[in-house]
Amino acid sequence: TIGMDTRRDALAPCGQRVRELRGNTCSICSWLHSLKIWSLLKTRGDSHSRYEHDKPYEVKFDEHWIAEDTDWHLRYSESTKNLSPFTTIIELNRLRVHITSAELAELKTHLREVYAKFLVRGATIYVNGDELTAIEFDDEWSYPPSLFPTQFSISVPIENRIVEAEILSGLINHPGDPDKSYGVFLYCNNRLIARALTDFAVGFSAGLVGNPHYNISLVRTIVQIKGQSRDMPWDSSKSGINTRHPVFQALRQAIIDATKRYSQVSRSLQGKWDAAVFPYNTGHIVQEQMDAIKGIPRSYLPTPPASKLRRHQKIVAANKSVITEKPWAAGLLDSVLAADTVSKLALVQKNRIALIILDSTVEIAYKEYLVNESGIGARRFKEIADNRADVQQEITKHEKIDAGDIKKINHFYKLRCDLIHQRATPNVLDAQIEDYRNIVEKLLKVLFGIDLS
Repeated sequence: TIGMDTRRDALAPCGQRVRELRGNTCSICSWLHSLKIWSLLKTRGDSHSRYEHDKPYEVKFDEHWIAEDTDWHLRYSESTKNLSPFTTIIELNRLRVHITSAELAELKTHLREVYAKFLVRGATIYVNGDELTAIEFDDEWSYPPSLFPTQFSISVPIENRIVEAEILSGLINHPGDPDKSYGVFLYCNNRLIARALTDFAVGFSAGLVGNPHYNISLVRTIVQIKGQSRDMPWDSSKSGINTRHPVFQALRQAIIDATKRYSQVSRSLQGKWDAAVFPYNTGHIVQEQMDAIKGIPRSYLPTPPASKLRRHQKIVAANKSVITEKPWAAGLLDSVLAADTVSKLALVQKNRIALIILDSTVEIAYKEYLVNESGIGARRFKEIADNRADVQQEITKHEKIDAGDIKKINHFYKLRCDLIHQRATPNVLDAQIEDYRNIVEKLLKVLFGIDLS
């Protein structure tokens, strides 16, 4: 026996109330079907309802009424039960099988989740005399700095009607994979229609949110849609999404956008959740108003932190103090990193390009050193600036450079000139690029203190 007191959320006068009774009954039947025992039940049921202080009425139903009857003009009559005002009772009788205590507990959980929004607003539900409490999913957020949950409010126009939607997405305070509590939750008119969706309908696939996986199990998106019943994207039993419904189609991209950004955050912080996410249990929800429904602008969403610094990022970070002190050396650092990147590309002439970059780096490094660090004066620099050999000789007066490296620098300089001025293109080997790169690395270390290791 299931009893409902909707004292603060009375659904409607009797005619509409009977239609809601059918919806509530279908919700219970969908639960029975999920237990795979519906076909084993010989079901007869009675629904009794008393709207406010009116007379109580009843609807009698059987399996044909639930599964096959498409006529919404239901017959109802005055109930003989002594019901308190604002009360609905649904009775299922003549069951062929015994419902175990575990299955009864599952039913209670189902009702606590599906009708949670009504329960917190004052409605009460009893199952075999036990009053149920709400299970909500919007009270388990974490609030890492700059990664607070974000709620987007959107209006969807349909003909002369407006459907209001809210999309709330963020990181929860526990891994949601073990208890299947991450993904997308969808409410229609305060009723939970879909729980913890992680399928393609809401973007859980490669290239969108990502495939369902433990490393994104902190992401949760709660979608609340309110409007007329015909505008709700629920299926006929109100226990799933009608993905073809125009309202869902209008909101789908926004749902994916919000969920994807927080899934990226979850993935990037995986392995650091205990320190970077879970300790932050206080904060607020960021509110955003959306004018359009095509998608959520990236500027409204948090930027996922990098999960691991790439090699060039590590090198730049390691030389931050050097570049701050010697800003003229910044371009030299970038040039070597650019040569590294080019060397990894699938280009026929990648070594030719890399050689030109590296040798240009040497020439510029010489001049930057003489202008900014040697103190030779503008007149002396002008006298030698157009002659590579003179510039290099002047460098050796100020810094000790290995003679073997000087010979190789001259060799690669000649090779670079051949590349530029000769008709035939000399062949540049991978080993040569690696060798010259090592020489440039040592040179920049000597001249400026740049560390490229």
